[in-house]
Amino acid sequence: MKQILTLAIAVLCCALCSCQNDNNLSRLKKLITTMNNQCPISMGMMGDILSVTYDENAREIKWIARMDEDNVDIENFTYDKDLTNKIMKVSLFGRDEMLNLFIEAEVGLNVTYKWVSTGQSFNFTITADELKEIKNNPIPESEKNQILLAHSLIIENASCPSNIDEGLVMLRVYDDGANVVYVCRMDEDIYDFDMANSIKSEMKQDVAQLIAQLFKDPTMKVKFNLIRSLDKGLIFRYTGSISNKSFDIAFTNEELYKY
Repeated sequence: MKQILTLAIAVLCCALCSCQNDNNLSRLKKLITTMNNQCPISMGMMGDILSVTYDENAREIKWIARMDEDNVDIENFTYDKDLTNKIMKVSLFGRDEMLNLFIEAEVGLNVTYKWVSTGQSFNFTITADELKEIKNNPIPESEKNQILLAHSLIIENASCPSNIDEGLVMLRVYDDGANVVYVCRMDEDIYDFDMANSIKSEMKQDVAQLIAQLFKDPTMKVKFNLIRSLDKGLIFRYTGSISNKSFDIAFTNEELYKY
């Protein structure tokens, strides 16, 4: 979910940076209008922001997005609404500067995600008063990051099993406490599992290059930064489709800071 929010947060933050306090509310409205005129704004594989408007009566920014139905399932948001609300608050207002900008402007936020083909939608609203409550009762940074990581794993698991290459299937991903573990099944009709195990040091170099590439993607960078901030490592666990043997390619937390 945090991945979905990244671009829109940046857009809103740029607007609010210039529009603190009631005296600048008219400037806020002008900037929101400018952003709305630029819609639809792509969120990449997640979908598009359809509109960003200011509701005078509700005193809130209204943000409507169309979700890519091939990549984002509404169940990621509706399976536990209380948890989702907490995640949304942490995702949107986990940074003090973002929270302060909304409080100083005295505005709330109303977010609607739409799945066009099914007509389904998910709505999240947070008032200016609720934002003040968040500021007065802050969540520790480590707890925020753990919440965000846990939810990102839920979203990833929703797409599992998934084919990642010929003969390789991602089965699931989980947090074992010390590491985030990706479990991949290797088709032993295609691969010699014992040979792969014997050259796992070479495989680790290839995976390291992949991680370095993924760090260039803003979405994946957020994910890896969460893992690093929580002092966790990263493990890719390969299991044989016939033998059920397994081996790990592991990266310590210190190694992840190389990327």
